[in-house]
Amino acid sequence: MRLHVLAAALFLACGGGDSTAPPGLATLELRIITTGVDIDADGFALTVDNEAPRNIPANGTSSMSILSGSHALALDGLAVNCDVTSAPTTISVVAGTTTLVDIQASCTPYLRNAIVFVTDQFGAGELMVMRPDGSRRGRPMEPGSHFGAISPVRPVPIIAAFSSSIATAPVCVS
Repeated sequence: MRLHVLAAALFLACGGGDSTAPPGLATLELRIITTGVDIDADGFALTVDNEAPRNIPANGTSSMSILSGSHALALDGLAVNCDVTSAPTTISVVAGTTTLVDIQASCTPYLRNAIVFVTDQFGAGELMVMRPDGSRRGRPMEPGSHFGAISPVRPVPIIAAFSSSIATAPVCVS
């Protein structure tokens, strides 16, 4: 009887029986190509399976290790003038292999076809920018924001925003 118990203990200790070990790791290699003008200098944010976003460059490559299996991908943090033109929303990776993912984006001149306005939403009047459909609303003057800071060196289209005590009127910049 003791011999059977010893044999069973050795079998399990050597890796026999059911295993609950996590799946193996795979490499995800991203190739990011952004075209156009006023390209987002701080790159984009990639989220894998709702985990914390990872910064990736607007142009270049980035590699990361992820668990094998199927994963959801989401890109965010694009400047108001940039759009993703091609990127998968799901990928499948196999342990011990490298999966190549191409991401493409394009950017137009900064603030072209944007609405620039002043709001009291955050206390004192603040300059804000958004797309005509209301998306990508943010502070263009905040350093480190995904809108970037408006640079006096960069040629910027005519910007007009004003506020009155009666109403705040948005102005479309084209």
